[in-house]
Amino acid sequence: MILCWLNKLPNQWTPAGSGEGRIGTGIGPAASIQLADMNGDGRADYLVIDPDNGSVRVWWNYGPHAAWADGWMWKEGGVIATGVPHANWKTLRFADINGDGRADYVYIGAGGSLAHWLNTGTTGGEDVQWTEMGGIASGDCPDADHLVLADVSVCKHWGVVCVRACGMLTKHGPDRRRRP
Repeated sequence: MILCWLNKLPNQWTPAGSGEGRIGTGIGPAASIQLADMNGDGRADYLVIDPDNGSVRVWWNYGPHAAWADGWMWKEGGVIATGVPHANWKTLRFADINGDGRADYVYIGAGGSLAHWLNTGTTGGEDVQWTEMGGIASGDCPDADHLVLADVSVCKHWGVVCVRACGMLTKHGPDRRRRP
């Protein structure tokens, strides 16, 4: 089941869809699911990752729609990535690495090294296309569970954050200036 609450600041969070925030029934085990804007339309699409080969199926998010189940419109888009060797639920992330509004395919390798496939599909379209960019980070995070891709410098380019066991954060990315 997919639950969603909308941020309506300065007002309280509001449940989306129909009934307690439910916007979909869900497809696949929770560990296989990621949400990411794959076509740059500003809405996070629903991704299901194959645990064996890293292939990805997409359901396009068309937002609130009273006529659809749960009050939300999802359109099945099929397979958008066929996977890469050693990719699985734990080793894949979807993040907008170059700031174009579309999430890219990022594989986490040994020690936190990153390989990147740039999403070059049409903004607002359903035609995800990949351009292999090669390695974008050599690795400084031994456990993929602790590796987070985030726009921590608000520059629309996502960096790499490793959350250490002690809670310390190590950031790598386009903006390496030290800030408080």
